[in-house]
Amino acid sequence: MGGTSILRVIQNENTCLIIMKEQLESNVITKYAAGLMSKEESRKLEDWLKQNPQFMNTVAIIQQQVRAMSSDNFVLTSK
Repeated sequence: MGGTSILRVIQNENTCLIIMKEQLESNVITKYAAGLMSKEESRKLEDWLKQNPQFMNTVAIIQQQVRAMSSDNFVLTSK
């Protein structure tokens, strides 16, 4: 996977899912939820959310899903 940063390998009985840093960074909200934004990027998104509060629930749900992926008994790798 030349140059790809693997953040997590998630396995259960039937599936193996590899979540790559590039995948999380491909969307502004998932990048924010994963904590991959710079302080300046985070500030800009938070300012935008203050101006557009109707999207706060969406961001909260995505943050919850990203946290759930990184918790439990998953294997965490970083290359």
